[in-house]
Amino acid sequence: MYGNCYTFLVTGLQYSGFVGPLYGLSLTLYVADREYLARHSQGSGFKVEVHPVEYIPFPEDKGFTISPGVMTSVGIKQMRISRMPLPYDGTEYHNALRAAGYSGPVNYTAQACMKSCYQRRLVEDCNCVDPSFVTRDDIHTFYAINNSQPSACDMTLTRSFECVRKSLTNSTNSGFCEKQCPQSCHEQGYVSRELNYESVVESPSQDVWDLLSNIGGTLGLYIGMSFLTLGEFAELFVKCLALPAQKGLQQLGASVDRL
Repeated sequence: MYGNCYTFLVTGLQYSGFVGPLYGLSLTLYVADREYLARHSQGSGFKVEVHPVEYIPFPEDKGFTISPGVMTSVGIKQMRISRMPLPYDGTEYHNALRAAGYSGPVNYTAQACMKSCYQRRLVEDCNCVDPSFVTRDDIHTFYAINNSQPSACDMTLTRSFECVRKSLTNSTNSGFCEKQCPQSCHEQGYVSRELNYESVVESPSQDVWDLLSNIGGTLGLYIGMSFLTLGEFAELFVKCLALPAQKGLQQLGASVDRL
């Protein structure tokens, strides 16, 4: 993806008193068709990504496209994901991103780790970098002045093209970068609301049939307990009636024994 990149950085919390497109962030953008590269640009437009300031943006993967000459309103929602602890907690990988050419405090993301791993494998295998993911300033920051700085991979050369393809194929088949880049413990992002159909129907929590069913179940429980209780009382009553007769038989047996 080729083009100019502009970042609207919010330095601090800013709240809107109302909701809706009239009270959100409004931008007026100029396409500048004359600056487009005919061979590298498929069309004119804008790519927008809303992301937290502590994360590296990747508009080519997560952004949404806006056509020029029209007014567009986009609703977004915040997404937060908390996972079990993993080897990277944000601080440790911060040094790795600095070493990979990123300046400034950033949080760890699996996507940034994958792209950095991909670049490092290209430098090791082909001694060149993919210009889609890195700039000259990043290369200068990563490599010392006394070391040879790799140039951009020239995909018009057969040798360079085959080397890049082989490096990417080996990395994908071996799963090297996937093993080096686990999911982050805490992830935060913003996604655009999808244009889906949603139907909300209000219904009573309990209708007549549910009420009758609940009453029948309750009555059945009480009736069952009542029959058991009546049986217990009947058994107790019979035992109480049989107790005097049992004592009389025991006394009669004792008299017969004495005779």
